[in-house]
Amino acid sequence: MVKRRSSRKKQTFGGFFSVVLMLVGAAGFGYWWTTNRWAPIETQAEKPTAPVSSQNRVAIHGRKDFKIYVLNVKNDEPRLVAETHRVPQGDDPKTGALETLIATNRESGDRHYLIPAGTKLVGLHVKDGVAYVDFSREIRDNFLGGSTNEALLVNSIVHTMTQFKDVDKVQILVEGKRIESLGGHLDISQPISGDATMLGEGDSE
Repeated sequence: MVKRRSSRKKQTFGGFFSVVLMLVGAAGFGYWWTTNRWAPIETQAEKPTAPVSSQNRVAIHGRKDFKIYVLNVKNDEPRLVAETHRVPQGDDPKTGALETLIATNRESGDRHYLIPAGTKLVGLHVKDGVAYVDFSREIRDNFLGGSTNEALLVNSIVHTMTQFKDVDKVQILVEGKRIESLGGHLDISQPISGDATMLGEGDSE
C-alpha cells in the first residue's frame, strides 16, 4: 500500500510540474509576442536615415551644364564663343551662368575686357519668355566705350540667357531701371534678341 501511494504522489507531482511548465511557457510566449509583434514596424520607423552625401545627390539627381559667351579675338576679329560650365548642385542655372560670365572680368586674356569691372548681378527673373536681368551701375559707369565693345557686351548677356528654353529675349536693367543704352550705340530700352553675327563660327545656340 505504501508503494502505491508513493507512485500516485509521483504521478500527481509530475502532472502538476508539467502544468506549471506549460503555464510558464505560455506566459513567456505571450510576453514575447506582445513586445515583439510590432517590432519590425517600429524599427523601420525609428531607424535613422543616413545623410546623403553631395556625391550621392549628384548621382541621384544629376547635374546640368550651361554655356557662357565670352570674348575671343581671332585674326583681329572679336567674336563671342561658347564656353561650357557645370552647374553646382542646388544652384539656379540661369543665375550661375550670369555669375560665371561676370566673373570673367577678374581673369586674364581677351575676355577680361568683356564685362566692366565691379559689375554685380542685382536680380534676375523670367516672365513670359523675357529674362529681366538687373545689374549694378558699374556695368554702365565702368564701360570702356566703343560700338563694337557695346555690341559684344550686350550680346554676351543675351546669348548666355537665351540658351535656356524659357527665355526668348532679355531686358537689361541697371539698378532696377530701364536705360537707353550702356554706351550710346545699342538700344536696350526694350527686350532684345541675340545677334547671331556676333558669334564665332560653330557657336550658334
